[in-house]
Amino acid sequence: MKLRLHKFLAECGLGSRRKCEQLIADGYIQLNNETVTRLGIITDADKDIVSYKGKVLHTAALICWALNKPKGVICSCRKDNKYKRVIDLVPQNNGRIYPAGRLDVQSEGLIIVTNDGSLCDKITHPKYGITKEYLVWIDKPLNGNERQKIRNGIIIDNGAPVRAVIIDEKNFKSNMPRIRLTLNEGRNREIRKIFQKLSKKVIRLKRTRIGTVKLNNLKQGEYRKLTINEINDLNTGKNLK
Repeated sequence: MKLRLHKFLAECGLGSRRKCEQLIADGYIQLNNETVTRLGIITDADKDIVSYKGKVLHTAALICWALNKPKGVICSCRKDNKYKRVIDLVPQNNGRIYPAGRLDVQSEGLIIVTNDGSLCDKITHPKYGITKEYLVWIDKPLNGNERQKIRNGIIIDNGAPVRAVIIDEKNFKSNMPRIRLTLNEGRNREIRKIFQKLSKKVIRLKRTRIGTVKLNNLKQGEYRKLTINEINDLNTGKNLK
């Protein structure tokens, strides 16, 4: 099976394709016992010997978990003395796994944990168009002008405008509005920053869907394997209609 070297590395569980390109450029990868730093090399997984820091690599069995991340858990692979990691909540005998995207420590809901760097890239990069759905509780209601600003796009971190689609709004007796919205960006704390620009405070934030993968009845801290259909949908960029 012939693949570009960085894609092969991603399928071996070394990280996203972009990270694997960097590993090649930094001289960490050997092809048939010779260090390579040039990008775009094609490797034959059936014949070539590919190594990372001297360790021979093999493509790993695909792992994809859907996990309901509780508040207070981080989406990081780096050990942390203060917080538990999402990868600590799934079985530990799977080799290297990592979260596809992130939810900040105060947020909760659906996160996908996988060893497939290519799939991770498709979930996180906006060019693949995989939408994410969130429930957002804020301290004050939106007015019509603020809703329009969200639809048009709000600039955060001096980058391109972030656009969201508001699906519905509900007001509760506590006067804490709950908004259901979708977007396909993946910037750090972007939803909180959107509402901060509108002088609204996010009280609670929960992701309920990624593409066609739904949180459904998973309790906090629980996980399940993705179905073949769900994995295929993520690979092809399919969303719910």
